[in-house]
Order: sequence, then C-alpha cells, then structure tokens
Amino acid sequence: MKKYTLFHLGMIGLLTMLTLSSCENDDLEISPFAQIYMPQAVDKPSQHTLVMKDSAQALVFGAAYGSPDVLEMEMDIQFELAPEMVAEFNQENGTGYEMMPEGTYEFSGKQAFINSGEMQSNSLKMWVNPGKGFDFETQYLLPVTIKSVQSDLPINETLRTTYFLVDANPPVYEAYDRSQWGVFDVSSEEVSGEGENNGHAKHALDGDIETFWHTQWQGASPGLPHIITVDMGESKLINGFSFIQRQNRGSGNVNDLFIEVSEDGQNWTQVDIFPGSLPNDNNNNPVFAKAQQNARYFKVTITSTHGDTNFTHMAEIYAF
Repeated sequence: MKKYTLFHLGMIGLLTMLTLSSCENDDLEISPFAQIYMPQAVDKPSQHTLVMKDSAQALVFGAAYGSPDVLEMEMDIQFELAPEMVAEFNQENGTGYEMMPEGTYEFSGKQAFINSGEMQSNSLKMWVNPGKGFDFETQYLLPVTIKSVQSDLPINETLRTTYFLVDANPPVYEAYDRSQWGVFDVSSEEVSGEGENNGHAKHALDGDIETFWHTQWQGASPGLPHIITVDMGESKLINGFSFIQRQNRGSGNVNDLFIEVSEDGQNWTQVDIFPGSLPNDNNNNPVFAKAQQNARYFKVTITSTHGDTNFTHMAEIYAF
C-alpha cells in the first residue's frame, strides 16, 4: 500500500520554493504543489482501533493548504463519503475490506474552513459506534474525500481521500466476584484419583490456579463432550467468560467449546462467542459474547481438547 510521509510533503514545499526563487519573470505559473489536501490521507490506509461497545468514538479529519505561500483568503472545503472507492482501493491494493456498515457512523459536519493566514482547517469528526454493527476480527474501510474547494486552487488528488481502516477490540472487563458461586452440574469429575484437593469440579471456582477440575479417569473414562454448569447465585449481565487451563499439563487442555446461559437452570440459550476455542497455554484467556445477555447460570460444553483426549481439565473459570 502507498504511504506518504511528512518527509514527502516537506520535499514538495522545498521544490516549490526552489521553483519560485529560480524564476524572476512575471510569467511564472502557479506551482502545482500549492494545493488543498487531507493530512490524514498521508497514510493509506489510516488505521484506527476502537472499542467494541455501544458508544460513539471519533475519527478526526480536516484539510490543509500545501504551499510555501501564505493563504490570503478564507477557504471553504466540502467533504463527502465515497463508498464506491472501497472497491477501487481493494482492487489496487489486493485487499478485501468491507465498507463500514450503515448505521455505525455519522458526520459531525461536512464543511471546514482554512482561515486567511493559516495552513490547517478546523477539525471535523466522524463518529463511529462499533456496537451498532461491527463484527469481531473484521476491518472496515471508510473513504472520506474532499468534494469541493471554494476557489480555483487545485486539490492534490493523491491526498484527496482518506481511507479510514477501522476495527474494534473488546473492552476490558473486570471479572465478577465468585464467592457465592457454585457448581450447578457437571458431566464428569475425578473424585479420588487426583487427591483430596484436586479433580472435583468445585476447584474450577476456588481461586487457586494450582488446583483443577478433571474429568473422571479412574474406573472409567467418559468421552467428549464434557460439561460444567455454574450457578452465579443471581442474574448478571454477561459480556464474556475467561478460562485458565491446568498449569502443569498440556494434553487434555480445552480446545473447542461453546457456552449456554439460563435464568432458571432449565431453559438455555447458546451465546454467540468469539473466539470459540482456547489456546494451549497457561494464561487467563477470554472469550467474548457478541451480544450482552442477562443470566444466572452458564453451561460450558467442551467438544475437543488439545491432544484429542477423552478427558479434559480446567484450573479456573470466570465470567465478566
């Protein structure tokens, strides 16, 4: 992808000054570098990461006067969206970005002014609300371009359009207190083979990452899927969950899973989560609900493990 730096703009200004100083006749043409442009268009694309929540977040843009001369009049610049340029950008750069979904963005204004004697316009904002339609792990392109300028001063075509490339990360949530939580149901647990303080499902909620829940292996080894259901004691607004794998074992760690929630422990709704699997490591790994839901109970169903084992285990389970 093309990228224009402040160095390039500086060279443009230097070449303009050299051109002007080397000519002494009145027939000198106006330098083609004396133009209106968007500073944000220097980066192609202009990348931004927002927070995936239902709130408007600002992308800032404006115009500038590129010339060694002082602007001696007020300049009126009009902007517009250019959704048709998404396909052109993708074709030129070998990308496959989607146009930002309708309803997720709104102009604060489409008109800016460069005052006489100044080089930059006032700032405008594009308000973007990822919670109104963004998908996780998706980058969206939003082209904003200079529509017109109130003068015969040319527009720098290379820097006429800013391609805002925008995605959104989940917000940071604090895990709920688990002191009143309990195991509502479990499909399998090892009640003796892991010792007195291990193997039981309750150890996935005890706050000690060195203990763990383990599915039964002594006397029997039931296969997948394995299920553990948690009662949080009261209804909570669920934004996601996080899991810490068993710290001293790789084989059998949880890989693929899905999660259901319920208010009464009988009627269940599957949560659309991202991602749908856990890495094979010792970290506290979150999965996020694509839509917030109220629930008292949540059921974790494990459908595959790292190592393709019949058994599985988990050190800690959280919700936030």
